[in-house]
Amino acid sequence: MKIVSGSAFEGKNLIAPVPVVRLVIDFGDLSDHSPARLGGGFIAHLVEFLTELEAHGGAGKRGEDPFAADLSQDESLRLGHVVVRIALALQHVAGAEVSYATVDTNPAGASGRQELIFAHWGGEFGVTAGRVALAALGQLLNFSHAEGNAQAADFGRKVASLIRLQWLDISTAALVREAIRRDIPWRRVSPEARFVQFGYGCWQETIRETVTQHSSSNSAWMSTNKAVTSRVLAEAGLPVPRQAAIRISSNVAEAAEQAVGMADKIGYPVVVKPMSGKEALGIGVNLRDAAALRKAVEEAAKFENTIILESFVTGDDHRVLIVDGKMIAAAKRIPAHIVGDGRQSVAQLVAEANRDPRRGSGFEKILVRLELNTQAERTLSDQGLNGDSVAAAGQTVYLRNTANIATGGTASDVTDIVHPDNRRAAVRAAQVLGLGVAGVDFLSTDISRSYHENGAAICEVNSSPGLRPHWLGDDSRDVVGPIMDSIYPPGAPSRVPIAAITGTNGKTTTTRMVARILEHAGHAVGCSTSDGVYIQRERIAEGDMAGVTGARMVLHNPEIDIAVLETARRGIITRGLAVDWCDVGAVLNIDDDHIGTDGVRDIEDLARVKSLVAMAARKLVVLNADDPRCVAMAGRSAAQRICYVTMAPDHGAIAKPHIASGGMAVSLRPDKADDRGSSIEFHNNGQTTKILPLSGLPTAMNGKAMHNVQNAMFALAIAHGLGASFAHIRAGLEALSCSHADTPGRFDMFTGLPFRVVLDYAHNAQEFRAVSTVIKQLECKGRRIVAFATPGNRSDQHFANLATAAAQSAFDHYICFRRNDLRGRGLSEVPERLRDGLIEAGVAAECISIVPPEDDAVNAALDMAAPDDIVALLYSDHDKVWDMLGARSADAR
Repeated sequence: MKIVSGSAFEGKNLIAPVPVVRLVIDFGDLSDHSPARLGGGFIAHLVEFLTELEAHGGAGKRGEDPFAADLSQDESLRLGHVVVRIALALQHVAGAEVSYATVDTNPAGASGRQELIFAHWGGEFGVTAGRVALAALGQLLNFSHAEGNAQAADFGRKVASLIRLQWLDISTAALVREAIRRDIPWRRVSPEARFVQFGYGCWQETIRETVTQHSSSNSAWMSTNKAVTSRVLAEAGLPVPRQAAIRISSNVAEAAEQAVGMADKIGYPVVVKPMSGKEALGIGVNLRDAAALRKAVEEAAKFENTIILESFVTGDDHRVLIVDGKMIAAAKRIPAHIVGDGRQSVAQLVAEANRDPRRGSGFEKILVRLELNTQAERTLSDQGLNGDSVAAAGQTVYLRNTANIATGGTASDVTDIVHPDNRRAAVRAAQVLGLGVAGVDFLSTDISRSYHENGAAICEVNSSPGLRPHWLGDDSRDVVGPIMDSIYPPGAPSRVPIAAITGTNGKTTTTRMVARILEHAGHAVGCSTSDGVYIQRERIAEGDMAGVTGARMVLHNPEIDIAVLETARRGIITRGLAVDWCDVGAVLNIDDDHIGTDGVRDIEDLARVKSLVAMAARKLVVLNADDPRCVAMAGRSAAQRICYVTMAPDHGAIAKPHIASGGMAVSLRPDKADDRGSSIEFHNNGQTTKILPLSGLPTAMNGKAMHNVQNAMFALAIAHGLGASFAHIRAGLEALSCSHADTPGRFDMFTGLPFRVVLDYAHNAQEFRAVSTVIKQLECKGRRIVAFATPGNRSDQHFANLATAAAQSAFDHYICFRRNDLRGRGLSEVPERLRDGLIEAGVAAECISIVPPEDDAVNAALDMAAPDDIVALLYSDHDKVWDMLGARSADAR
């Protein structure tokens, strides 16, 4: 069994209604096996393994079983269904609320393979869950039936432990669930660390456990240093135990004697604890003599080389949760204990308590399993008991002297009885330490009485307080919401406005136009395109970034306050969108390109892929009214409004009634009263606004480049949907020119040679026609020469269409080349196919040259050119070609 391919769809996608992982697994000879066919032994192992996994599940709610069937009886199930069940169970261990899944047991007739699709909670973790699930299945298949189910249960515990170590603690997972409920985007920053980032762009915030960005690193450090915490609180007039720090060298006995001397000054009883210890490790409390103190120092020294000695404060341990200067909840923490029944031993009662499904290991459950370890034995001994003792009925037997939930303790809610003085002291403690979220540990015999009266004290302040004490105390009390409110107050944004732009042609130019408009509107713009990622016009990443990788790079950049994302076909197919929804989605056109690649069989398939952007739009969807396939997407979009873009005379059959009924549209209309020619108009709510004449649009080249006019019309609609004013739209469109600085690789004019050179990325029939139409209108006393190619993975029809378009163009000579990335073609196959297509379409053979290598074709075109010629270089790597032109120009000088 092996995974053939695996990918995560983290935003909106075409294969499922939720973010999912898609795995294709080759099961080989086992592909037709049902779990039932593998026998009762396998079923028993599997059930025991799944039961053990679910026993370690976090606090997230389980969804319904996607395969409500009996594994031991249903012959229609396959091993793919088993892998999916395990993958979902693994994510339940992490506190995820996931349930969606499907299994295709015969994808596209691939023998032995099954396609598994299941919901995930964090893409990388979802894929890992699938890989671990497959490995677990292999292990279960290898278990001997004769060994019983204990082996499977032990394996389940080990796998659950591994998943918990790699995932989030229970409190962070609760914050993630709250973010999902509030429609706040989130992601785990790294699989190696428990940092979670919420939001996009300038609104993003990062947490680790319950530490938010509103607590500085200095504040967090101070709270972990118990000596510093005590001094800071004391100087603020807050009640703290008397304290001293002891540095332990190699001689622990020496440090113990030093502690005895300090205890004589502080006064017994005392407490010993590591300087920055957690989870009550190494703590000795209520130490009443030198012998007990020496032993406690030896224990604490195992965890840290600096320990704290402080006066013992009589009272119960209370955890007070402070968020943004307000007390949210308070819980009295009760040390780990059992209650005797007069019949069973302490050990038996501990085992019975551990059968509570709320108890687990570490941070996986709301309660922690009780343990009869050395600390427990010492605590029992202090009570005159041991594990075999039978406690009297009703007798409380403590297993720990400390009340931490992490050591098996529980809690009760005391929020409503906290004395105002104690409340103010806890709030002040968090404030003087600079903590936005804090857990203040208050020792008090009665939290309803003022600390001034009963000598209560603050013994610690936690910068990353766990929420379990408050859930145990009163699970109806909301302690998660206030923390999320501190990160994103009600009404505060967590997302930047987002536009997603797709289509066959014009995406990059339209994206650049929208970005320029938004810059004029005062925004810090991030955009991803097919030639890189730009943050406020600076290209921070090169290459084709018109997919999820580029979009994420934009959305997780803290500089930006708005995002424009070019969204290409391949990214949609292989990974979906980077977001679950966008404010504005635009589909520019659907043309005959990419057919036969990535499972796109025909143009209808291509339209279905591009429609995902229309489906993701929440506020406005912008569609080409002159393209029937784009118009059909209106019915699939849930956007609040539709804006049609039309270049048809009299607005066309679709846009005209839409405009008449008050709909939004952008159109092109001749202006007879203005000799500057046609103008772009915007229609909305029955009103028409003239935006600008074509003469005011530099990229239109005085109306010669009508494809850029259409791009500008789309940019107008998109920018308006993002809130840009007409003034800013005009300014942005007027500022953008056909130049290497503004539109590199898109009708990019180079004038440093005796002849003019146009650099563009036209690689399909429609784009070739657009470039040719403009060049035909340019005055040219010499020849028009073109060097062109197309990706090798295109269909035969694509080659034929491109060659036909080229043959009907204004060029006098054609140089056919191939890209360095052959994409499955032979070294000369692409240029030879283009040449044959040109000849078949009527171009004379002598007007065609084949120069396969990319760089050689550029040089051949430039060598061939004479003064007054125009050379069109249709290349994808426009930066390289521009540098070649610059070098040649320098040599000419």
